[in-house]
Amino acid sequence: MVFRALFWNFRSAFQGGSFTLSYRPSSNNTNEVTMQGIRVLIADDHQEFRRIVHRFLESFPNISVVGEAIDGIDVVSKTEELNPDVVLMDIAMPHRNGLDATRIIKQRWPSKVVVIVTMHDDEAYRLRAQEAHADGFILKSTLKPSLEATFGEGSRLLATVSALNGARSRNC
Repeated sequence: MVFRALFWNFRSAFQGGSFTLSYRPSSNNTNEVTMQGIRVLIADDHQEFRRIVHRFLESFPNISVVGEAIDGIDVVSKTEELNPDVVLMDIAMPHRNGLDATRIIKQRWPSKVVVIVTMHDDEAYRLRAQEAHADGFILKSTLKPSLEATFGEGSRLLATVSALNGARSRNC
């Protein structure tokens, strides 16, 4: 069962991964939240980093990692194929960098949430992420607490999905 009337609108302060989340009903069916909760795609060219993030995210009860991408071309393809709610995107990847991939994803699927995850703590990268229409910016050095704040118990993202899942259950 799928809840189809959801449009995610993430706004980021672009300050170390602090996010606010709002949502509004949408008449289109481009973004769906399933019974699995939040569907996440991890894009990074380092296998060990993807494995660590995957394992960490799977520890959250309402997160489902639907796939991993190894480069900027792969992440665009897998976004279309796997329909994630959130894409965690590295900047420095082969074949197409994460900023270019973000720009493409946001042009094709504006309601997808793309969060840049990078080691580059430089205002120029934050600005470039904003220009690519990324929804958030997390430093790899603060990854664990930033992901806990974004996806953990008590987060607005989790609360919103839980409320929508409850409303869907009552309407079925």
